[in-house]
Amino acid sequence: MKYGLMVLCYIGFIGLAYTQSADPIKVTMTKGPRGETNIVFENNSNVMLTAVALSTANSDLHVSDSAIKHWDAIQPGQQGKMVYSERSENIEFKAAIFGDGTTFGDQAAIHEMLLQRRATLDGLGIILQHLPIDAKGSTPPTPMLPLFGRYRTEQLDIVKNDNQMRAAIINVNLIIQRQVQKMAGELPDTIIAAITTMLRDWQAALSNSLPSLTGIQ
Repeated sequence: MKYGLMVLCYIGFIGLAYTQSADPIKVTMTKGPRGETNIVFENNSNVMLTAVALSTANSDLHVSDSAIKHWDAIQPGQQGKMVYSERSENIEFKAAIFGDGTTFGDQAAIHEMLLQRRATLDGLGIILQHLPIDAKGSTPPTPMLPLFGRYRTEQLDIVKNDNQMRAAIINVNLIIQRQVQKMAGELPDTIIAAITTMLRDWQAALSNSLPSLTGIQ
């Protein structure tokens, strides 16, 4: 299974190629000029659409999920647009998860989506145990990215035989990297505190997300 290779993109569409209507979601797919697939999800429900999954011709499941920060949730009555950049045929909508815990679509796909959430939650626990605690006495421009990179290596060593957990830890560290870059010039202790708070908030949100991740394995 793979994490999604999709990006939010607000562009024009070229020729209707595929439309799948289903309450509470309408999915429309069109082909772009370079072979990409443009996808529109219309949330016809009265709750937030938090995750979707699609399959491709090689049967890989591609998950886009706001709970693991791979996507932006779609508000009720709104649309979300994304582009699948690889040239691939037979892209098929498989499943969706809503903010109130309701689900729609293929049960095996839903289970895989929840497994990815569970792996991220467990990965956050490992990362929080292996982060810089402080950098007292340091002043900018302390190279913070290499420091976090060393801890990333420790985190991955712990889960070296668990591919799904490794993928989750790599994803979280990419988000850490972006946040550290945004805070360039801040005091190291300020950066460490901000990253720790961000991860704890994310951990709490995932712990409270629906459907419950208790017992998912």
